[in-house]
Amino acid sequence: MRLFLVSLLLLPLLAASPAQAAAALPGGRPYYVVATAHLTPDNAYQNWGRLSWYTFSTSGTVSSRTWTWEQARRTEIPRTKTGTLAGSPNCTDRTAPFDKVLPCYVRTAHAYTDPPTEERTGTFSLSGDVLHITWNVSSGSWSEEWYVSTNSAGTLAKLEFKYNTKATHGFGYGSTSGFSTRRAMETVEQYSSTLYLRQWSWSNKTLTPPADLSKSVFQLPSYTQCDQDSWCLTYLQPSSSAACQKGGCPTYGGGTTPNITSIQYYLAMISNGDRRDTLWHFCSCLPMEQALKDNDPATDPYEPPCYTGNSHVKPLMQIIDDNGQFQGWVGIEASVYPYSAPPGEDVRDKDMFAVLRIADFL
Repeated sequence: MRLFLVSLLLLPLLAASPAQAAAALPGGRPYYVVATAHLTPDNAYQNWGRLSWYTFSTSGTVSSRTWTWEQARRTEIPRTKTGTLAGSPNCTDRTAPFDKVLPCYVRTAHAYTDPPTEERTGTFSLSGDVLHITWNVSSGSWSEEWYVSTNSAGTLAKLEFKYNTKATHGFGYGSTSGFSTRRAMETVEQYSSTLYLRQWSWSNKTLTPPADLSKSVFQLPSYTQCDQDSWCLTYLQPSSSAACQKGGCPTYGGGTTPNITSIQYYLAMISNGDRRDTLWHFCSCLPMEQALKDNDPATDPYEPPCYTGNSHVKPLMQIIDDNGQFQGWVGIEASVYPYSAPPGEDVRDKDMFAVLRIADFL
């Protein structure tokens, strides 16, 4: 009888332990679009950018699907043609000053139209408002930390860069909306809040921080839907006080008699099945200079009268909130110089790398 009583007392101790408590998600949200970059003002030329989808699980694990661009790993085709035709069909001569956007097949950074180039898994933890991630890597260690906050509407979480073993800067936003949720360009065009472009950029061994907020307004209200394809927007910036000068455009640029300093902007969807978009821009005077060198403005390896030279390519990912609404982008600039450098110069000095966000929740 005594043995029976002892056995009954031991039963609670032998019972299965309760299931491990579910891990809290950062900002209470599982899906984040994240842009990170390594940008340093030196001559090591080790700059890179990563544009990622982070997925967090209540099991305490995190996975990443990422597109990567590295300055040290150059490609013979640094820009990819997207297949989206944008610009005005009435603008057909790149040798003449024009007030319309050139009809071009929009470009983006190399391989951004392809599947992700890198996948990682890891674990995460939260301590107050700080998110800590440890990635599983084959050698060394890789961890990152972010400050987590939520917008006033309670529909969007933000990751503010704190630390990264490999990256120097970054931006991220998350929600409960999956990565297949995106907004069409006609919806993006109607976005009413003011968006601000905040970016860290590198060129010619110089790291440039974000400009003052008053000078960082993204001119989305000036963009209009493309004539040919509905999934893109274009904008002709009438003039620029700093860009498009005679140093790069000796015949047509700022400071010359024509004094053409306008800028051609193209904003296009990459995939209708996920968040990928792209921003492409260049000075209007550059295709005019190129036409003089080609001596045949009607012939172009892409399509007349488009520009095929050096330009800014900025892969983007839409920021989508819990309600499935558009709230901006995070992005990377990976503009690798497509030509040989002049004698005595390093071609890598002419590359342009950046990490950016275009948002109103800053």
